[in-house]
Parts: sequence; structure tokens; C-alpha cells
Amino acid sequence: MTTKDEELQGQIEKMGSAGENLDATAYKKVFEVLRQEPDFHLPINFDNLVISKIETKRESSKDFLWFGIGLFTFTVATIVAVMLTNFKISFGALKFVTGYPGLFVFGAGFILALHWLDKKLVRSNGSI
Repeated sequence: MTTKDEELQGQIEKMGSAGENLDATAYKKVFEVLRQEPDFHLPINFDNLVISKIETKRESSKDFLWFGIGLFTFTVATIVAVMLTNFKISFGALKFVTGYPGLFVFGAGFILALHWLDKKLVRSNGSI
């Protein structure tokens, strides 16, 4: 199913004109203008300029506002839930850990060593 606009466009492309119709004349002018190349060129860093305009201070302050509202709501909901359920904090499930302080020191040292190796060897190549 074609519309009147599509029929006019097809007639103009086939014959060069579609009669003395006002719509056909308008379409012909539009097609002539669209065939011409624009006489302006975008700067090389155009994408960076667009991104810098998108990331405005207003938007970032809006994000902080929503973050603050969400954090406040979460805090209030947590306090209400603790008060309504008589919640008591218990670390009973973690009592077995008290017998292994060396394991935690080794784990923390191992993670720090991996982080240092990652910075020196992997990321120094400029791959990331």
C-alpha cells in the first residue's frame, strides 16, 4: 500500500515531473536541494564537543540529587525494617574465622601483590 507522497516521489523519479501539481513542484524542489552536497564540514573533534555539551553540570547535579534521594530512602527503609522486625546483628556464622588470622593476612597480601603486578606488567603496555 503506497501513500500519495510515495506515488509522487515515484513519478518524479521516473519522469522528472508529475504534472503541474503543487505537491509535485514542492517535491521536485526538495529533491534538488537534497542532491546538493552541504557546504560545511564538521571539525575533527566534533564528537568530543558534542559529548562535552551533553555532560553538563546541571545533569551531574541532577544525578547527585537522585542519588541522595535514593540513599536517603534506602536508609529510612532500612531503619523502619530493623525497628519493625526487632533485628539483631549476629556474627555467629563468622566465629570460625577467628582461628585463622594468618590466612587473612596472606589473602590481603596476595591481593595487593596481584594488584601491583597488574599495574606494572599488564597495564603498562597501554592495552587498557
